[in-house]
Amino acid sequence: MNRILAPAEKVDHQADQFLLAEADDDASCRILADRVPSFVATAELLDFEGSAEREIWWFPDALPLDVGRAGSIRHGGATTYFACEPAASFSRPGKYVTLDIRFGGVPDEAKAQEVLPGLLKDFLAFAERELRCGGGAGRK
Repeated sequence: MNRILAPAEKVDHQADQFLLAEADDDASCRILADRVPSFVATAELLDFEGSAEREIWWFPDALPLDVGRAGSIRHGGATTYFACEPAASFSRPGKYVTLDIRFGGVPDEAKAQEVLPGLLKDFLAFAERELRCGGGAGRK
């Protein structure tokens, strides 16, 4: 069996309340193997779409991924964003949510890259549902 996460003597998880109310609020869920983050999923609320787009291409090895508005996949992680509430004007910002998932120290990198797109799609569906953004509201 190919493992995605490295074996550990002790596995714990930590999770923030999934509540994004104001710009720059974030929430994350972490799986720790022997106190080292092995998997992290993070969501952050931003005011402007340009800020969300910059988050997607922050990683130099990122390649496009057809998830959300502008998904990307990279070594050990994947990122996307969606519009929960598009900006009406520059003076009336919107609600854009970036989603990022990443693995740390995976024993099978190929397997991790294989499962990342599906995990990101699931995270997107969860975030839209939990933040009540409407099914598909964040997609073009």
